[in-house]
Amino acid sequence: MSDFVPLRFEKFSCGGAAQEVAIYRHARTEMEFVLVPGGTFTQGANEIDSAAPAHSVTLTKPFLIARTVCTQSVYERVMGANPSHSKGPSLPAESMPFGDATSFCEKAGLTLPTEAQWEYACRAGTASPWNFGDKESDLTTYAWYSANAEGHTHPVAEKPPNALGLYDMHGNVWQMCADWHRKYGPDPISDPANSSGSGIVRVYRGGAWNSPAENTRAAVRAGGPVKLGRDFTGFRPVRIVEL
Repeated sequence: MSDFVPLRFEKFSCGGAAQEVAIYRHARTEMEFVLVPGGTFTQGANEIDSAAPAHSVTLTKPFLIARTVCTQSVYERVMGANPSHSKGPSLPAESMPFGDATSFCEKAGLTLPTEAQWEYACRAGTASPWNFGDKESDLTTYAWYSANAEGHTHPVAEKPPNALGLYDMHGNVWQMCADWHRKYGPDPISDPANSSGSGIVRVYRGGAWNSPAENTRAAVRAGGPVKLGRDFTGFRPVRIVEL
């Protein structure tokens, strides 16, 4: 944690949940992170084929997660290049393949989240389809997606954050996770991670600027080939806190 500088405590509320979180600045990237304690939640949703069955997940370790997806200014500072299709320093970095996202994380001393960490942070104590509630009509207030994004990404943190102070957990760009895309099992599980071994498709979460509303829900799982970068995929780094 020596490369994380404590900044402040701040309270956030969204979707009927309210939390006070510790906010840190990561020295290498200058990104703000929030500290998320471990806990138990219901991952997935029975009504979504790719996210069924819903099952209990326990995260035993706290983790720090970036308040925004990695921006182009941060990505270029670390990697020395900017592959993004839509250019702008505060726009999400996109169009990099999975290997380049992991290289960024390695250089910065960070990792990609597991999809369990991602969904736990996205929900932020809620159990509704979106972290702001269950009304699709409210989505335009909280997310950039196909109905309002006008065909491109938007600067990060323009929409209200969730109850953990995290921006753009729904929409703008799909967010890469460390896991291979595999079907869930029904049993309770602790610290699930499917990042080892071989596979073709890694998990993407959150939806993007070109996604219909239903694909921005917290439980929705998508995926993409590891060697292919798309202008609708980016990433949000994390750091596990070893106790």
